[in-house]
Amino acid sequence: MPGLDALWWKVLETLEKVVLAYEKANIIMSMGTVGILRKTAVHALCKNATTLLDAGSGPGNVIEAMLKFGNRKEECSPKLIVALDPLVSMLQMIKSSRGGRAGPLIERVRGVFEYLPFRNSAFNGAITSFALRDAFNSRKALFELARTLKYSGRLVVLELNKPHNSRLKELLVYLYFRLASALAGSLVMGYWGLKLYESLPQTYKKYPYCIEYVLSLKKLGFIVALKLMLAGTTLILVAEKHKRI
Repeated sequence: MPGLDALWWKVLETLEKVVLAYEKANIIMSMGTVGILRKTAVHALCKNATTLLDAGSGPGNVIEAMLKFGNRKEECSPKLIVALDPLVSMLQMIKSSRGGRAGPLIERVRGVFEYLPFRNSAFNGAITSFALRDAFNSRKALFELARTLKYSGRLVVLELNKPHNSRLKELLVYLYFRLASALAGSLVMGYWGLKLYESLPQTYKKYPYCIEYVLSLKKLGFIVALKLMLAGTTLILVAEKHKRI
């Protein structure tokens, strides 16, 4: 199963330079739907999850979605949320919290998917939003997420869909991603943004097919459910762990 390999550093450098424009660009690229997508992904997490990992957290938009709906019975109400990202500049955008009645304890950790600095079975829920495609090694990233999840813990992946059974659909999603990222970069940062965002569509070429994620997670002992959104361009993968690693 592929990963970014040598392209990883280039993508990291790009993200480092667009931290302040990150969310504005996401809104443009998703045509204003990114908030709904995150809300749906958060809803897919088990409501009794008490310890959650937001892997590839970026500036903390998924955590904000969790906190907004934390008081609703059908949403997650965790006691601990750990935000993990390789970029300090992204983590600095997240407001830390000591926990208590007002909300969960929020911890910020610098790290990468392939070497999660947590013990086995540390979390009973994990989520990654438009970040797993940026893993250096996708197979190892999934193994690490599985290792740190408790038995019956749930992993939710929100990502672009790369269909394995239609080259035409794959091409259309790639073209959309290329055009949308160019538009977003130029609107939020001008010509400099356009040049910066050129590297992001390349990640789609190295991005694993949806079926590869499903098969890899099943080998790791997960029961997997899949939901396609936005005319099949986006997927929400929900996997529940039923095997101890």
